[in-house]
Amino acid sequence: MKPGPLEVGFDYSFLLPSTNDRVPSVYLDGHHVPFIAPTKYFDMYPPEKIKLVERHDDDRDDIPVHSLPDKAYQLEMSDQTKRKVMQGYYASISFMDAQVGRVIAGLKALNLEKDMIVIFMSDHGYQMGAHDLWMKYDLFEGSSHAPLIISVPGSKTKGQKSDSLVEYVDIYPTINALTVVNTPDAVMGTSLTPILKDASTKRYRYTIRKEGQKGVEFYDYESDPGEFTNLAGKKDYAEIELKMKTMLAQRRTYQH
Repeated sequence: MKPGPLEVGFDYSFLLPSTNDRVPSVYLDGHHVPFIAPTKYFDMYPPEKIKLVERHDDDRDDIPVHSLPDKAYQLEMSDQTKRKVMQGYYASISFMDAQVGRVIAGLKALNLEKDMIVIFMSDHGYQMGAHDLWMKYDLFEGSSHAPLIISVPGSKTKGQKSDSLVEYVDIYPTINALTVVNTPDAVMGTSLTPILKDASTKRYRYTIRKEGQKGVEFYDYESDPGEFTNLAGKKDYAEIELKMKTMLAQRRTYQH
Protein backbone atom coordinates (compact mmCIF):
# COMPACT_ATOMS: atom_id res chain seq x y z
CA MET A 1 0.00 0.00 0.00
CA LYS A 2 2.94 2.32 -0.52
CA PRO A 3 3.04 5.04 -3.17
CA GLY A 4 3.82 3.73 -6.62
CA PRO A 5 3.38 4.47 -10.33
CA LEU A 6 0.04 5.07 -12.03
CA GLU A 7 -0.31 3.57 -15.48
CA VAL A 8 -1.81 6.01 -17.95
CA GLY A 9 -2.67 5.33 -21.57
CA PHE A 10 -4.18 7.18 -24.51
CA ASP A 11 -5.89 5.52 -27.42
CA TYR A 12 -8.43 6.03 -30.19
CA SER A 13 -11.09 3.44 -29.46
CA PHE A 14 -13.99 4.35 -31.73
CA LEU A 15 -14.20 5.22 -35.40
CA LEU A 16 -17.28 7.12 -36.54
CA PRO A 17 -18.19 5.57 -39.91
CA SER A 18 -19.97 8.65 -41.22
CA THR A 19 -17.00 11.00 -40.89
CA ASN A 20 -14.04 8.69 -40.13
CA ASP A 21 -13.44 10.86 -37.06
CA ARG A 22 -11.77 9.04 -34.21
CA VAL A 23 -12.97 9.26 -30.62
CA PRO A 24 -10.11 9.50 -28.10
CA SER A 25 -10.02 7.48 -24.91
CA VAL A 26 -7.84 7.63 -21.81
CA TYR A 27 -7.28 4.66 -19.52
CA LEU A 28 -6.03 4.88 -15.96
CA ASP A 29 -4.85 1.71 -14.24
CA GLY A 30 -4.23 2.28 -10.55
CA HIS A 31 -7.15 1.08 -8.40
CA HIS A 32 -6.38 -2.63 -8.62
CA VAL A 33 -4.66 -4.85 -6.08
CA PRO A 34 -2.19 -4.15 -4.66
CA PHE A 35 -3.82 -0.84 -3.72
CA ILE A 36 -1.27 1.86 -4.48
CA ALA A 37 -1.71 5.58 -3.96
CA PRO A 38 0.21 8.51 -2.44
CA THR A 39 0.10 8.64 1.35
CA LYS A 40 -2.21 11.65 1.47
CA TYR A 41 -5.02 9.57 -0.02
CA PHE A 42 -4.61 6.90 2.67
CA ASP A 43 -4.69 9.64 5.28
CA MET A 44 -8.16 10.61 4.06
CA TYR A 45 -9.52 7.31 5.41
CA PRO A 46 -8.29 6.52 8.94
CA PRO A 47 -8.99 2.79 9.49
CA GLU A 48 -10.55 3.39 12.91
CA LYS A 49 -13.24 5.55 11.26
CA ILE A 50 -14.12 3.09 8.51
CA LYS A 51 -17.44 1.31 8.98
CA LEU A 52 -17.60 -2.36 8.09
CA VAL A 53 -20.53 -3.49 5.96
CA GLU A 54 -23.69 -4.73 7.63
CA ARG A 55 -23.74 -8.46 8.37
CA HIS A 56 -26.57 -10.86 9.22
CA ASP A 57 -25.71 -14.18 10.86
CA ASP A 58 -28.20 -16.01 8.63
CA ASP A 59 -27.32 -14.05 5.48
CA ARG A 60 -25.91 -17.05 3.63
CA ASP A 61 -28.70 -19.47 4.50
CA ASP A 62 -30.69 -18.73 1.32
CA ILE A 63 -27.74 -18.09 -1.04
CA PRO A 64 -26.84 -20.91 -3.49
CA VAL A 65 -23.40 -22.33 -2.70
CA HIS A 66 -22.18 -21.60 -6.24
CA SER A 67 -22.88 -17.91 -5.62
CA LEU A 68 -20.29 -17.80 -2.83
CA PRO A 69 -16.77 -17.97 -4.31
CA ASP A 70 -15.06 -18.06 -0.92
CA LYS A 71 -11.35 -17.84 -0.32
CA ALA A 72 -10.32 -19.27 3.03
CA TYR A 73 -7.99 -16.43 4.01
CA GLN A 74 -10.71 -13.86 3.32
CA LEU A 75 -13.16 -15.59 5.65
CA GLU A 76 -10.53 -15.49 8.39
CA MET A 77 -9.67 -11.77 8.14
CA SER A 78 -9.86 -9.78 11.36
CA ASP A 79 -11.88 -6.54 11.52
CA GLN A 80 -8.60 -4.63 11.63
CA THR A 81 -7.41 -6.26 8.41
CA LYS A 82 -10.76 -5.61 6.75
CA ARG A 83 -10.51 -1.92 7.57
CA LYS A 84 -6.96 -1.76 6.18
CA VAL A 85 -8.15 -3.35 2.94
CA MET A 86 -11.04 -0.90 2.70
CA GLN A 87 -8.69 1.99 3.42
CA GLY A 88 -6.48 0.94 0.51
CA TYR A 89 -9.45 0.57 -1.80
CA TYR A 90 -10.90 3.97 -0.91
CA ALA A 91 -7.48 5.62 -1.18
CA SER A 92 -6.82 4.22 -4.65
CA ILE A 93 -10.27 5.31 -5.83
CA SER A 94 -9.72 8.85 -4.56
CA PHE A 95 -6.35 8.91 -6.26
CA MET A 96 -8.02 7.80 -9.49
CA ASP A 97 -10.74 10.43 -9.11
CA ALA A 98 -8.06 13.09 -8.86
CA GLN A 99 -6.54 11.96 -12.16
CA VAL A 100 -9.93 12.05 -13.85
CA GLY A 101 -10.26 15.59 -12.53
CA ARG A 102 -7.00 16.48 -14.26
CA VAL A 103 -8.36 15.15 -17.56
CA ILE A 104 -11.57 17.18 -17.19
CA ALA A 105 -9.56 20.26 -16.25
CA GLY A 106 -7.56 19.76 -19.43
CA LEU A 107 -10.73 19.68 -21.52
CA LYS A 108 -11.90 22.90 -19.89
CA ALA A 109 -8.52 24.57 -20.45
CA LEU A 110 -8.75 23.70 -24.13
CA ASN A 111 -12.37 24.90 -24.25
CA LEU A 112 -13.55 21.46 -25.39
CA GLU A 113 -16.03 20.54 -22.67
CA LYS A 114 -19.01 22.19 -24.37
CA ASP A 115 -18.52 20.16 -27.52
CA MET A 116 -17.42 16.79 -26.17
CA ILE A 117 -19.29 13.78 -24.81
CA VAL A 118 -17.38 12.34 -21.86
CA ILE A 119 -17.91 8.74 -20.74
CA PHE A 120 -16.27 7.42 -17.57
CA MET A 121 -16.36 3.67 -16.97
CA SER A 122 -14.63 0.80 -15.23
CA ASP A 123 -14.72 -2.94 -15.89
CA HIS A 124 -16.45 -4.21 -12.74
CA GLY A 125 -17.33 -3.47 -9.13
CA TYR A 126 -15.58 -4.80 -6.03
CA GLN A 127 -16.86 -6.47 -2.89
CA MET A 128 -15.84 -4.99 0.44
CA GLY A 129 -17.19 -7.65 2.76
CA ALA A 130 -20.86 -7.89 1.76
CA HIS A 131 -22.00 -11.50 2.32
CA ASP A 132 -18.44 -12.04 3.63
CA LEU A 133 -17.20 -11.71 0.04
CA TRP A 134 -14.24 -9.74 -1.27
CA MET A 135 -12.95 -8.84 -4.72
CA LYS A 136 -15.08 -9.49 -7.82
CA TYR A 137 -15.92 -13.16 -8.37
CA ASP A 138 -19.68 -13.13 -7.83
CA LEU A 139 -22.88 -11.73 -9.35
CA PHE A 140 -24.07 -9.65 -6.40
CA GLU A 141 -24.50 -5.90 -6.70
CA GLY A 142 -21.09 -5.11 -5.24
CA SER A 143 -19.22 -6.94 -8.01
CA SER A 144 -21.47 -6.30 -10.99
CA HIS A 145 -22.19 -2.63 -10.24
CA ALA A 146 -19.44 -0.77 -12.07
CA PRO A 147 -19.18 3.02 -12.34
CA LEU A 148 -20.60 4.61 -15.47
CA ILE A 149 -20.84 8.37 -15.96
CA ILE A 150 -22.02 9.90 -19.22
CA SER A 151 -21.70 13.64 -19.64
CA VAL A 152 -23.47 15.12 -22.65
CA PRO A 153 -23.32 18.84 -23.49
CA GLY A 154 -26.67 20.48 -22.81
CA SER A 155 -28.12 17.49 -20.96
CA LYS A 156 -31.17 18.32 -18.81
CA THR A 157 -30.35 15.48 -16.37
CA LYS A 158 -26.86 16.78 -15.56
CA GLY A 159 -25.70 15.55 -12.16
CA GLN A 160 -28.60 13.12 -11.72
CA LYS A 161 -28.10 9.49 -10.70
CA SER A 162 -29.86 6.41 -12.04
CA ASP A 163 -29.83 2.85 -10.73
CA SER A 164 -31.24 1.51 -14.00
CA LEU A 165 -29.72 -1.75 -15.22
CA VAL A 166 -27.37 -1.17 -18.15
CA GLU A 167 -24.67 -3.16 -19.94
CA TYR A 168 -21.45 -1.99 -21.49
CA VAL A 169 -22.65 -3.30 -24.85
CA ASP A 170 -25.07 -0.35 -24.61
CA ILE A 171 -22.28 2.23 -24.82
CA TYR A 172 -21.57 1.87 -28.54
CA PRO A 173 -25.21 2.37 -29.65
CA THR A 174 -25.47 5.22 -27.13
CA ILE A 175 -22.52 7.02 -28.68
CA ASN A 176 -24.02 6.45 -32.12
CA ALA A 177 -27.39 7.85 -31.04
CA LEU A 178 -25.81 10.93 -29.47
CA THR A 179 -23.72 11.61 -32.57
CA VAL A 180 -26.54 10.78 -35.02
CA VAL A 181 -24.79 7.72 -36.44
CA ASN A 182 -26.69 4.57 -37.42
CA THR A 183 -25.93 1.45 -35.40
CA PRO A 184 -25.37 -1.73 -37.49
CA ASP A 185 -28.13 -4.33 -37.11
CA ALA A 186 -25.69 -6.96 -35.85
CA VAL A 187 -24.74 -4.88 -32.80
CA MET A 188 -26.13 -6.01 -29.45
CA GLY A 189 -27.01 -3.40 -26.89
CA THR A 190 -29.53 -0.60 -26.54
CA SER A 191 -29.00 3.13 -26.58
CA LEU A 192 -29.07 4.65 -23.11
CA THR A 193 -30.38 7.98 -24.33
CA PRO A 194 -33.83 7.40 -22.71
CA ILE A 195 -32.10 7.10 -19.32
CA LEU A 196 -30.11 10.26 -20.04
CA LYS A 197 -33.44 12.02 -20.50
CA ASP A 198 -35.15 10.40 -17.50
CA ALA A 199 -32.84 9.02 -14.82
CA SER A 200 -35.35 6.61 -13.29
CA THR A 201 -34.55 3.64 -11.09
CA LYS A 202 -35.27 -0.08 -11.51
CA ARG A 203 -36.28 -2.25 -8.56
CA TYR A 204 -35.46 -5.95 -8.95
CA ARG A 205 -32.44 -8.17 -9.61
CA TYR A 206 -32.70 -11.71 -10.97
CA THR A 207 -29.75 -14.08 -11.28
CA ILE A 208 -29.79 -17.64 -12.59
CA ARG A 209 -26.84 -20.05 -12.83
CA LYS A 210 -26.70 -22.90 -15.35
CA GLU A 211 -30.42 -22.81 -16.14
CA GLY A 212 -31.16 -22.85 -12.42
CA GLN A 213 -29.25 -26.06 -11.72
CA LYS A 214 -26.71 -24.12 -9.65
CA GLY A 215 -29.16 -21.77 -8.02
CA VAL A 216 -31.49 -18.82 -8.56
CA GLU A 217 -31.44 -15.45 -6.80
CA PHE A 218 -34.10 -12.75 -6.80
CA TYR A 219 -33.82 -9.53 -4.79
CA ASP A 220 -36.07 -6.52 -4.25
CA TYR A 221 -33.85 -3.44 -3.88
CA GLU A 222 -36.71 -1.29 -2.65
CA SER A 223 -37.19 -3.31 0.53
CA ASP A 224 -33.85 -5.12 0.64
CA PRO A 225 -30.96 -3.03 -0.76
CA GLY A 226 -28.45 -5.21 1.08
CA GLU A 227 -29.52 -8.41 -0.74
CA PHE A 228 -30.22 -10.27 2.51
CA THR A 229 -33.44 -12.02 1.44
CA ASN A 230 -33.50 -14.28 -1.62
CA LEU A 231 -37.09 -14.18 -2.94
CA ALA A 232 -36.61 -16.92 -5.55
CA GLY A 233 -39.42 -19.44 -5.25
CA LYS A 234 -41.46 -17.28 -2.86
CA LYS A 235 -45.18 -17.52 -3.66
CA ASP A 236 -45.90 -13.83 -3.13
CA TYR A 237 -43.31 -12.91 -5.77
CA ALA A 238 -44.02 -15.70 -8.28
CA GLU A 239 -45.61 -13.43 -10.91
CA ILE A 240 -42.77 -10.90 -10.80
CA GLU A 241 -40.14 -13.64 -10.80
CA LEU A 242 -41.69 -15.22 -13.90
CA LYS A 243 -41.61 -11.84 -15.64
CA MET A 244 -37.93 -11.38 -14.74
CA LYS A 245 -37.09 -14.91 -15.89
CA THR A 246 -38.83 -14.29 -19.22
CA MET A 247 -37.01 -10.98 -19.73
CA LEU A 248 -33.66 -12.63 -19.03
CA ALA A 249 -34.38 -15.47 -21.46
CA GLN A 250 -35.30 -12.96 -24.16
CA ARG A 251 -32.09 -11.04 -23.53
CA ARG A 252 -29.95 -14.17 -23.75
CA THR A 253 -31.47 -15.07 -27.12
CA TYR A 254 -31.17 -11.50 -28.39
CA GLN A 255 -31.73 -11.08 -32.10
CA HIS A 256 -32.52 -8.11 -34.32
